[in-house]
Amino acid sequence: MGITTVGWAVLIGSCFAWPIIARFSGVGGAWTGTIVFAVTFGTLAIWSLVSGQFGHQAISRNAILILVFAGLLNGIGCYLYSEKVTDPSIPAGVFVALVSISSVLAASLLSIPILGVGLTLKQWAGVAAGVVAIALLK
Repeated sequence: MGITTVGWAVLIGSCFAWPIIARFSGVGGAWTGTIVFAVTFGTLAIWSLVSGQFGHQAISRNAILILVFAGLLNGIGCYLYSEKVTDPSIPAGVFVALVSISSVLAASLLSIPILGVGLTLKQWAGVAAGVVAIALLK
């Protein structure tokens, strides 16, 4: 993976620090999730329309069902994330780090059966480091 891709990953990952900003608002989880993700949807829809990406690919019914399932799963996660990240009894910085690390682990491990991706020894070491990081952050 080239430095440009890593740079994009760091930039995108930095955008997902929104929970710290949301916690600062002092608003509860339901409002936080609804407002943040409504604006997220609007931003994504406008950016996608402007980029002209919708007209370049036909989409099958099966693909739509898979994406609907992914959306439902993401919606559940976003609701729970918003509830927990706005809870003053939970340390937001540590919680966001735990969720982020867990997301990395889930993506790495689910890519094996779902996408048929094999992890290298170095990548397995990264998975192990993620498990250690969770143990140290708890």
